[in-house]
Amino acid sequence: MLADDAGASRDGRQCWRLFFRIVNQKGVTLTKSAQIISSGLTAAFDQLSTEQQRSGSIAAQVDNSKTAIGALGTQLAATSSALLDTDMAAATAAYTRAQTLLNAAQAMFAKLQQMNLFSRL
Repeated sequence: MLADDAGASRDGRQCWRLFFRIVNQKGVTLTKSAQIISSGLTAAFDQLSTEQQRSGSIAAQVDNSKTAIGALGTQLAATSSALLDTDMAAATAAYTRAQTLLNAAQAMFAKLQQMNLFSRL
C-alpha cells in the first residue's frame, strides 16, 4: 500500500501543479483582459471628455456669434435710421437753399429789367 500511496501522492501533486498552472495562466489572462478593458474605458472616457470640451467651445462660439449678430442688427437699424433722417434733413436744407437762391435771382432779374440806361438819365 505504501507504493500505492506514493503513486497517489505523486499524482495528487501533479494534479495540484496542473491546477495551479491553469489558475496562474487564467489569472494572467484575466488580468491582461482587465487591463485591456480598463485602458479601453480610460481611452473612451478621455475621448468623450475631449469631445465634450470641443462641443462646449463650439457652443460658446455660437453664443458669441449670436450676440454679435444681434448687436450688429441693432447697430445697422440705428445707422439706417440715421441715414434716412440725415438724407431727408439734407435734402430739405438743399431745397430751401435752392429756392431762396432762385427767388433772389428772379428778384434781381426783375429789377434789372425795370432799369435801363434811359431811366437812369
